[in-house]
Parts: sequence; C-alpha cells; structure tokens
Amino acid sequence: MKAIQYILGILLLAVSVLPVSARDLTWSNYNLNFSVPEGGYEIMNTPIYYEHQWEDMLLTVRLYTKDKTENKEIYTTTLQRKAAEFNMYEVKSTKIKVKNFDTYALEGIMPDGTRGLLVNLVSKKSDLVVQVVVNYLFGNREMVEDVVKSFAENPNRKPNHETKKQKIQKVDPKSTKPSKEEIKRQEQLEKERQYQEKRRKGEIFDA
Repeated sequence: MKAIQYILGILLLAVSVLPVSARDLTWSNYNLNFSVPEGGYEIMNTPIYYEHQWEDMLLTVRLYTKDKTENKEIYTTTLQRKAAEFNMYEVKSTKIKVKNFDTYALEGIMPDGTRGLLVNLVSKKSDLVVQVVVNYLFGNREMVEDVVKSFAENPNRKPNHETKKQKIQKVDPKSTKPSKEEIKRQEQLEKERQYQEKRRKGEIFDA
C-alpha cells in the first residue's frame, strides 16, 4: 500500500479547481504545474507522460532533459519530425510566450482537417524540456494557448495564469446586430463543428 501511495505521489495530481472551467495539475517530482479545461477523460498518466482527451481537443505532455550539446536547433527539428509523423500540412513556425521558458512552436493542419500545435518548452530554471502536443478543432486556439501558457516551474503548485486586460467598449444602441464578418465566422465554426461531430459518430469517413 505504501508503494502505491509513493507512486501516486510522483504522478500528476489534480491539486485544485479553478473557477468556472479549468483545473490545476502538478508533476510534484519536477515542480511543474499547468492548467487544463474541466471535463474530458484522462487516457494516460505516468511520471514523464500525460494524455487527456476532450470532445474537441487532445492534449499530450511529455518530459525530457535538455540536450547536453546545447544545440538549440534540435528543439525545432524534433517538432518538424513529429509533424511529419502526423502527416501534417501547411506547417509553419509560430510564437507563444511562456514565462521562464524558451519556446519553440509549430502549427499546422492534420490529415482530418483538425488543427495541431506542437511546442517545446525549454526551462530557464532547470534541465527540463516539456513537449506539448495539442490536436484541436478550428476555433479553439485561444483555449489551447491558455493551456500552453499556463506551464510553470515552482514548488507552490501554482500554474502561470496571465492576467488579461479587458477591453472596455461602448455599446452603440444603433448597432446591436453582428457584422457580416462575425456572421460568416460563426457559420464557419458551426460547419466545422457539425463536420467533426459526424466524423466522431462515424457518419463521415476519410477516403
């Protein structure tokens, strides 16, 4: 029983619940913390690998140690190889700032039309490298970035939650209807959602 408790102690633990729709997780052995949306189900949880799936997103996190040769290019080439393994297309570099990490990131489209974000977070505090891979539906990019930006290395079991500045807009009573661009975007998001739902139910098959 003690052995089981010890193993559970070094695995990823849910330590608290954030308001509304997210929960904080920690890898106690590495003082590594991050936040994920509520819901979904956990697929795998080991001392160096974590996988969680929701209806519209799949998250995997894998831990490595830094390259001893100090070859920084390796953090990009490993992502390029992984993108090739996934048969991603329209792959390009992207920038995501994460506090206390050097960040290397690629984004692209999966063969089924869903989006992929591949990130290597190289710690500025230790020899830790955190590889984050997220497969998600179009329209969920902001939520995905919130997960990536939440990674933090500290003993307080607190992820990095950025305080977002809210834009205050004056409401024009004469203009309460959504713009044509907003209507078009909502229609695209709804079509994408319906398509993915049919694929999930097996009503649509890839050729």
